[in-house]
Amino acid sequence: MESMRSRAKQHLPHVLLTLLSIIQALALELFWAEVNELGLPFEWSWLAIGLWTQVAATFLGILVIWVVYATTVMRFSWVPGISDSVVPFFVGLLQFILIESLGPGSAGVWFYSLAAVFAVMHGETHLIMRRARRDPDNAEFFEQIAPATLRDFRVPAVMVLCVLAMGVFVSVRPEDQMAAGIGFLVSLLILVWHMVFMGMFWKRTMGELVETPPPE
Repeated sequence: MESMRSRAKQHLPHVLLTLLSIIQALALELFWAEVNELGLPFEWSWLAIGLWTQVAATFLGILVIWVVYATTVMRFSWVPGISDSVVPFFVGLLQFILIESLGPGSAGVWFYSLAAVFAVMHGETHLIMRRARRDPDNAEFFEQIAPATLRDFRVPAVMVLCVLAMGVFVSVRPEDQMAAGIGFLVSLLILVWHMVFMGMFWKRTMGELVETPPPE
């Protein structure tokens, strides 16, 4: 039994990253095709600002998904569960819906898809961290980190609810280009925060964020 666990842990990074790289490559190909069909306007208007911000947020969302998975499997080891093989397909499907809904006519669907991506990724990351905590190979890191509580889910829940609320508002008032543009900008800022957070978390797990002792 122990040899099977070791084999699964050993092959997980290769299998997961290979699967995800294929999905992300297809997502980028679809993204490029959709952007070419949009005919992005080069003018100063809420429609142009919204479209460019939506495109930037979509591209950054694809990057965030890759960064989360790639950095996680490089930092931690765990005995995989069935969700490790299934969830990437759901994430890929949500990405395709997100990309297909580029444009002002389906902004509501875009927000709903992004909220679903956030929810699925946060849920899967939590499950991975729970499995990694049980693995002795990660003891050095998790000895310094307390197990997650409901309080730790407040920020992800607020982000998902905010994106969902923007989707509802845009669906009710599809003619309001300014509201859609602001919603796209907020989504982009959330994704930028995710990238910054992942960078800090990477440095912390690699031991690069060391507290500087106070001067004597």
